[in-house]
Amino acid sequence: MRTTRSEMWREAASWLGIASFGLAVVLLAALNLLIWFDLSFSLVETIGNGTIPGVGLGAIGGIIKQRHRKWAWWGVGLHLFIGLFLLTSLFLALWINPRP
Repeated sequence: MRTTRSEMWREAASWLGIASFGLAVVLLAALNLLIWFDLSFSLVETIGNGTIPGVGLGAIGGIIKQRHRKWAWWGVGLHLFIGLFLLTSLFLALWINPRP
């Protein structure tokens, strides 16, 4: 069976969206464990660095024309939520205790 380039892009787009959503779920689980067990703050930086590739994967998966874009947009939304949560918590931490 021979596949065309457009079919390959459609399949790649759906996998990119699923990968973005899966990465977001893993990062949310890691963030919850970080908060529950009071782990070090460097893990928050690691989670923050994981959101940029996730948004990129989701954006590519959502832009390419195909039928199933919902995974890509859910992934982008969750990654943006994680990033907004981290920025808000960092801002509040600096605002509450400005001097060490």
